[in-house]
Formats: sequence, structure tokens, C-alpha cells
Amino acid sequence: GVGAGVWARLRELGYYAIEVNVASTDGIDREKYKNARSQYLWELRMRFLQAYRLANEGVADGPHIEIEPDEAAATQLNAIKWRQNSAGQIEVEPKDETKKRLGGKSPDDGDAVMLAFVPTRAIAVAPGGLGQRSYWRGADVPTDDDE
Repeated sequence: GVGAGVWARLRELGYYAIEVNVASTDGIDREKYKNARSQYLWELRMRFLQAYRLANEGVADGPHIEIEPDEAAATQLNAIKWRQNSAGQIEVEPKDETKKRLGGKSPDDGDAVMLAFVPTRAIAVAPGGLGQRSYWRGADVPTDDDE
């Protein structure tokens, strides 16, 4: 699903939120990734690797991540396995497999970190253009008619 309950509640509270279907293949690099979840988690992985390089080598050659330490999210993200499938795509295991490794717990904290770094094409095409509107709580929030 797209987290419709969370999405709707954030909109009710005045936050700008977009629906994200991580099972979708729309808008992703289909030659490289099995689905959106695989692409988003792989890109997050690369951000963490760049942050490690920046911290330990003083240089990063790509976007990196700076977040507060979070033991739950780190444990959950480290539990996720991936493989290269027969089509040569990066494929992240089904969430149920990760949950088994986490003793039945859903990797919700890890998912939240992943979703925070999903590319938001919707913002780039919002009325006023990128950087022209603020999407913080209480700001001029686009309506469904604006999207």
C-alpha cells in the first residue's frame, strides 16, 4: 500500500505529504532495480556509504546522509537483505523476510528513514516551482487540485 492512513492524517494536520507505493515500478530505473523499494533502499544505502567516507576519509563523491543516531532504525536497515536477480536488477527481499529476522517486528523505523529520502518529483512540479513554496506545517499547503 501507500500508507494511505498516514498520508491522509498528515494532510489533515496541514502537512504536505505524497503517496509512495514502494511496490511500484513507475518512475524507477527498471534496468537496475526490481521495484521502488529496492531503488529507494539502495539509494539510501549509498547515502550512508558516502557519509561513512566523508567521516572517515574526509571526502564523499555523492549525496550523503546526516541524521541523528537511531538504534532501532539502524538495526532494522541492517537486517534488510538484497540480491542481484536473474535480470541483473537489485532486488531487496520482501518485507516479511526482514520481519522474520527481526523476531516478527516490522522495520517501521527503517522504512521511515527510507521514505524521508524518497525523491519527490511532486515538489518539483508544484505550483510556483521548486523552492518557491514552503511545505512546512501551517504553510501554504497545496490541495489535491494543485497536484
